[in-house]
Amino acid sequence: MEKWMKGCQQLSNDLTPMMVQYTNIKSQYSDCIVLFRLGDFYETFDDDARYASKVLGLVLTHRSDHPMAGIPYHALDIYLKKLVELGNKIAICDQMEDPSMANGIVKRDVTRVVTPGTLIDDGILTDANNYIAAFYKNILAFVDISTGDFLIEYSMESIEKYSPRHVIHQGDLSPIDGIFMEKVEDWYFDSKNAGQTIKDQFKVSDLSFLELTKDEEVVVSAILKYLQITQKRILKNIRYPLKFRKNERVFLDSSTISNLELIDSKNGISLYSYMKRTVTKMGQRLLKREIVAPLLNKNEIEIRLDLVEKLVKSKSLNLLRDLLSNVQDIERIVSRVAYPAATPSDLVALRESLELFDGINGWIISNGIFDDLKVDTLDDLRELLERSVFKEPSGNVGDGKVIASGFSKELDEERSILSDVGGYIQRYQEKERKRIGNKVKVGYSSVFGYYIEISNGYKGEIPSDYVRKQTLVNSERYTTPELSEIEHRVLHASERIKLLETEAFESICQEILKNKDVLIENSSKVAFMDMIATFATIAIEEKYVKPVFSDELKIIGGRHPIIEKRVGDFVANGLEMNEKKKFIILTGPNMSGKSTFIRQIALISLMAQLGSFVPAEEATLKIFDRIFTRIGARDDLSSNKSTFLVEMSEVATILHSATQNSLIILDEVGRGTSTFDGLSIAWAVSEYISQKIKAFTIFATHYNELSELEKIYPDIYNLTIEVVENEDRVLFLHRVIPGTADKSYGIEVARIAGIPYGIVNRAYEVADALASASQIERGVRFLTAGEVEAIKKKLKKINENQMKFF
Repeated sequence: MEKWMKGCQQLSNDLTPMMVQYTNIKSQYSDCIVLFRLGDFYETFDDDARYASKVLGLVLTHRSDHPMAGIPYHALDIYLKKLVELGNKIAICDQMEDPSMANGIVKRDVTRVVTPGTLIDDGILTDANNYIAAFYKNILAFVDISTGDFLIEYSMESIEKYSPRHVIHQGDLSPIDGIFMEKVEDWYFDSKNAGQTIKDQFKVSDLSFLELTKDEEVVVSAILKYLQITQKRILKNIRYPLKFRKNERVFLDSSTISNLELIDSKNGISLYSYMKRTVTKMGQRLLKREIVAPLLNKNEIEIRLDLVEKLVKSKSLNLLRDLLSNVQDIERIVSRVAYPAATPSDLVALRESLELFDGINGWIISNGIFDDLKVDTLDDLRELLERSVFKEPSGNVGDGKVIASGFSKELDEERSILSDVGGYIQRYQEKERKRIGNKVKVGYSSVFGYYIEISNGYKGEIPSDYVRKQTLVNSERYTTPELSEIEHRVLHASERIKLLETEAFESICQEILKNKDVLIENSSKVAFMDMIATFATIAIEEKYVKPVFSDELKIIGGRHPIIEKRVGDFVANGLEMNEKKKFIILTGPNMSGKSTFIRQIALISLMAQLGSFVPAEEATLKIFDRIFTRIGARDDLSSNKSTFLVEMSEVATILHSATQNSLIILDEVGRGTSTFDGLSIAWAVSEYISQKIKAFTIFATHYNELSELEKIYPDIYNLTIEVVENEDRVLFLHRVIPGTADKSYGIEVARIAGIPYGIVNRAYEVADALASASQIERGVRFLTAGEVEAIKKKLKKINENQMKFF
């Protein structure tokens, strides 16, 4: 960088003043693409221009021998979105003064730095939260500057939960796909001034109410510093940091979030997308946050369930949802007002939302539901917005079409001038004609401005206040003090309108900010009502039931919430678990429904702890402190981890972290290595969980040998999937019953999948021979000599016939 800056200094003597200005700014933001405002364009230069022209499809030109590529300023959002999606950091350099008033080169400076995690522009953001995170000593602070949300979490696993677009850190941190990783200087994470940074942000003198540890203060301070520096301001919309404490929320690790497809799904339908029937954007974001952090407190869960139950029984649920559906995204509106980056449409949206608050409160009073969630109607602010902003404003602030008539007398006068220029001139012309004759004509020239034209044939006396302005062949042109005043007012009306309307708009925004805290509280209440109303809607539409809680687990007619929508004849299944039967060995063939069954148990439990009704005929559930899953086979080649190592790592996490109040879902353990090693590991893991941890566990496995554990340990019992077999086919009934599978039917599944007939037959032959060999190894002492000889002949025959069918 020093070399680059020295080079710039050497070249500065040969640069124009404007390019010197650009070079100085670029040297301060060398890690950014600098968008440099020149008139109606944002320009890029040199390497930035070469890159921008390539990825944005811009024409590459030159200025003072420097490559140059620009975008129209009004299209900034479109191009900014593309640059951000490509993982760039962009410094936006604006003109800090009116070019027409500048003395010399226009002053310019960077007004904000945009990264994937610091977007504020409504045209770029999605409806989901857009987080930037700071990482320090396994603590992460997440901030969404577009909503003000501020969260603290305690593991890198939370990356999976909140999907930040940008992570700042010190030291070395491995890259994460899809996330902009930025190593920042150590002083961001300086502990000495951390507390003061937080106090300055929230304008408080004491931080004890936040209950932050020293390390939490450091990471909170780091992200606040970064935002203040890159956004060139203290963001007034940022809320106090919310800590999801371990004794308040269920911690879900990344494996569980992925395996249960809570947020994303390989097949396109996650639990979140399935339940996303919210009618507000605030409710949508709240639902997503809640799904990855369900409740632990029984009272809080039951309060939600009682509200859902009341709404299910209410005849006016749809009316509530209709009211809520018209509430706009207040969180982001307030954030843009605070930034400031609000638009006229933001104020209209806020006004329309405020107009609904009386109706929402009326619904609450009439129905006796959500009594503690009445919103503040903010009548004064609503009245201000009603009289200050046009019902349908058009254009930008300063165009004169945003602030309503009657709000500002001065603004109305200036607009009347512009709207009736022709009338002004016509009336002045008639006045002068009465004064000196009908041959007087008032006109306008772009060069000379307004004038009074009198032909050379005029014989009367020219008034003394007429000042000659231009001589033509057949006439003379004059001006007067009054016409000059009209001209001045007309020509400066646009500037006055821009100034007055901007001042009025900013004053309205300041009034909104005075009510910021109340608006955010209202937004939170609306989001919560929306989420609970969504739970009720799902319960009605999908025939869900209200769960109850105890120390046991008893589900009757349980269903997988998503798969049942894909399968027309989904088979419901029940399950009973208690202190005496806490560990289930579930055997059965592939495609029989084992994985679906164990996942639906986890999803039912999770949905219940959200406060939602669940897909079952009856559901008595235990409140789990954590839900663990070990499902499927995958490797992690970037970290040099084989499939089996990943599997064992996940199992190790469970063994070290689970408690007797956890729910553990295992779908195969030990399948990534040799049969006997894998079986041995699965056996030992089962013993450890059942006897040491004592967590409620369901273990789906093809190791039928594990069913022997039922005979050894009283708290382990066997379930299997019912199968009907006849001469022609095998029928999987998907019904969970007590017992053990006698075989896996893997070859039958291969046949169903389309494996060639010859291979299937050969596989049956080999399986028969291997089974016989296993009999010899395990039971020679109780087989007769004749039986042993018969088995050996079968093995010899199968070896002689090998490969012939190819």
